[in-house]
Amino acid sequence: MKTLKIALASICILLTQMVFGQANEVNQMLGAYYEMKDALIADDGKTASTKANEVLKWVEVFPENKLSNSQLKTWQENTAKIKLEAEHISKSNDVEFQRDHLNELSGSLFRLLKGLKMNEHAVYQQYCPMKKAYWLSAEKEIKNPYYGEKMLACGSVKETLK
Repeated sequence: MKTLKIALASICILLTQMVFGQANEVNQMLGAYYEMKDALIADDGKTASTKANEVLKWVEVFPENKLSNSQLKTWQENTAKIKLEAEHISKSNDVEFQRDHLNELSGSLFRLLKGLKMNEHAVYQQYCPMKKAYWLSAEKEIKNPYYGEKMLACGSVKETLK
């Protein structure tokens, strides 16, 4: 009986480490996305490019083989678009070009986060009515990456993942 309890405890610890490891990967990818978005707010195409490349790297190293079936389906439905849009942003320093790819990247990433349910902190999906486009933020406060300083506070929170 004691051996069975030890075995069960060991399995629980391993499963917890796997889940926390995946959650860490998700949060690292999300952090790189936020830094890319913040660079677009600041009209800094070079940093946005670098951070988009980090998003790509996190997608590539994510341990998808440890996802549940429903999580894996969500992963497969969204990561190709995340990779494509992050790649476009990473290959350019032109802020307007990068902003043109932010909406699709943001939408796919939001759907992925919603399906994985691994984000540690609230994620705010925000909307720019002038651009008719979305972005994600760690804060409720609106800082619009589509227009930067020109229309920094333009937008609203549409949905929150907790």
